[in-house]
Amino acid sequence: MRQQTKKAPRLPRVLLASPFLTANRGNTITVRRIAEALRRLGLEVETVAYAEGDGIFVPADVTHVFHASRFARFWQREKGHLAPPSPLVVTMTGTDVNVDLFDESGRYDVFWTLQHAAAVVLFSDEAREMLLTQWSGDPSRLYVVPQGLSPFPSAPPEDCARYVPPKRGFTFLLPAGIRPIKNVRFAVRGLKRLRERGLDVYLVIAGPVLDPAEGERVRRAAQEEREWVTYVGEVPHVCMPALYAQADVVLNTSRAEGQPAALIEALHFGVPVLASNVAGNRTIVRQEENGLLYTDLDEDDFAAKAARLVRDGALRRRLADAGRRDVAARFSAEAEARRLLAIYQAVWSGC
Repeated sequence: MRQQTKKAPRLPRVLLASPFLTANRGNTITVRRIAEALRRLGLEVETVAYAEGDGIFVPADVTHVFHASRFARFWQREKGHLAPPSPLVVTMTGTDVNVDLFDESGRYDVFWTLQHAAAVVLFSDEAREMLLTQWSGDPSRLYVVPQGLSPFPSAPPEDCARYVPPKRGFTFLLPAGIRPIKNVRFAVRGLKRLRERGLDVYLVIAGPVLDPAEGERVRRAAQEEREWVTYVGEVPHVCMPALYAQADVVLNTSRAEGQPAALIEALHFGVPVLASNVAGNRTIVRQEENGLLYTDLDEDDFAAKAARLVRDGALRRRLADAGRRDVAARFSAEAEARRLLAIYQAVWSGC
């Protein structure tokens, strides 16, 4: 008798719904990376940018949305007469966990999405514990999935030349979407102290303007200190390696973070990092092991640690070597995709 071969079980069709997919924002890079990695695993994946006027949610076995509060506001405004897609998976972003969860109106929006979600993805155990202090839902629906490293396709140097200013001395790079919570002008004030002490340091700021008023303040600060500060504006993700290549240290001065991709990328490229000691940054940077953390909003501590990095080449090399090893071990895009696939299969089979 002829033996029949078993068919492999069908993988779920997945819709990834991000607020944005055009600007080089954190969620944009994250969703693009996840979509590519899931497709490599054989999944059929569609994407939608629900805050950019593209609110068509195609039929899918699992809908995975990013940014709980933004999704709640979008769905209640645009599709309030319809139930959200089911099963629904939501990734809680840094703004969700660090800002909206503690804001009266934002908190309502976060809880609305959590109420409809079959699974909730967070970047770290610390974020999970923070959510559980505010939300009384089922902890078994919460999953921790660290971010992966986004791939960088090769780009001709001439395509990126306009984003890379000439290197003039010891260079700090601050990649950030320009809005108040990123605290970009803090870096200008802190590094100015080093200049006043005679250290030949320079600052390059890279990122899109997400808040016009803050964008104007950052442009004005860069203009006032144009001798040593350069704001290059929004940089295509494919060109970021060229900026990392000329940086001596990468900064993150945010007052709150989810799990910033730029720090993972900096460590991958062997650039030491100096970051504010906030929850999201601590999921990547381990003090004195693969980077330095300064006390949030403490200009004295920031300046002291920045000066230490300028003066101590052996420290920079040690942190850079550890950072490269750390990213390879902890922030794999393939591992991230496999963890998400397991979550999708669990909520899909439970429908």
